[in-house]
Amino acid sequence: MLDALAHDIRNAFVSIRFTVTILLSGQQPVEEERGKTLLGNIDKELQRVDRCIDETVQLSRLGTSEVTLRKEPQDIGRVISGALQEIASLSGSRAIKLRVPESLPRAHCDRAMIQCVLKQLVSNALKYSPAYSPLTVSAEHTGAAIVVSVVDCGPGVAEDEKDRIFEMFYRGQAADSGALGTGLGLASAKIIARAHGGDIWVTAPVEGGSAFHVSLPVAPA
Repeated sequence: MLDALAHDIRNAFVSIRFTVTILLSGQQPVEEERGKTLLGNIDKELQRVDRCIDETVQLSRLGTSEVTLRKEPQDIGRVISGALQEIASLSGSRAIKLRVPESLPRAHCDRAMIQCVLKQLVSNALKYSPAYSPLTVSAEHTGAAIVVSVVDCGPGVAEDEKDRIFEMFYRGQAADSGALGTGLGLASAKIIARAHGGDIWVTAPVEGGSAFHVSLPVAPA
């Protein structure tokens, strides 16, 4: 875990150092627009470092007795909206379509932990799908559970990887596109979902891309 974390943080800091060197060199004046782009790159890399550390700490804590789920009846629409607000800087101008019926019953879950799961799924969808392509986040009541789905327009997940991508440190074929990560996020999401009595899985929509689903128990009446 430490090796994977160190590798990802080192890559981020190499990029940050390179960008800062350009800004401080003074050899050529940096135009305002380019300066904003360079600072945006630094901000993006620092967010990546923060996510890597958060994923690692979260996963290590899940393997101990340090984490106690605070499960309460939650409005899943508000949980989803809260998660999207926390990663608004990552989505930028990307369109995210929300399809959450107001009639949904409440989910029985730990709001903060489920928001971590949703942030991971949406971050992955943004990372592995074409720039400017839309994402869809929806929720439905299946009778036995509430299922939240995150659908993207990316390359999809190969059939033989649909289970493996939830293993610790495993990174699928999509990682060959150059997107960096520790391979801990989905493993952490799976542990959290199952700790709630739910599950997490991926399917392939007919129109292409990937659809990640998280099921959560319905709150007692």
